[in-house]
Amino acid sequence: KEQPLESPTCEPEPRVSRTRQLNDAISNTLKSSAAPRTAEEAVRRVSQHMVQFKSVVGSIIPLTRYYATYARRADWSQVWRHEMLKAEKLQKSLAVWVPKMGLNEQEQVEFLSDLLQLVFKYWRDHEIERAAKRSRGNTRR
Repeated sequence: KEQPLESPTCEPEPRVSRTRQLNDAISNTLKSSAAPRTAEEAVRRVSQHMVQFKSVVGSIIPLTRYYATYARRADWSQVWRHEMLKAEKLQKSLAVWVPKMGLNEQEQVEFLSDLLQLVFKYWRDHEIERAAKRSRGNTRR
């Protein structure tokens, strides 16, 4: 007579924990690596991934440039939900999909870190441009 299958004493590692590990690695990389000084440098960093992801990178860069100037663009420092910043939400959302791209763990961290730095750099640069235009426009005599 067959014995019923016993449930395992420990469950397999959930996918969420791998995503959490990826997010932790990305956060550490973003904190420890130098941010790009210019948007062009950020583009160069992301473009190094073009060999593998030509269509992805080829779409990301123009979309980032466009939405950085968009009037209703996201404010990455605002709280999204559950005391999470919108920048963290963006990172966590992307981190779920990157493992499906066939990259090893280090490449996933590098790709997402470069991508996030690109987005944040374009947002900061455009904010500086808008502030400069406002200050020039307010100098009436």
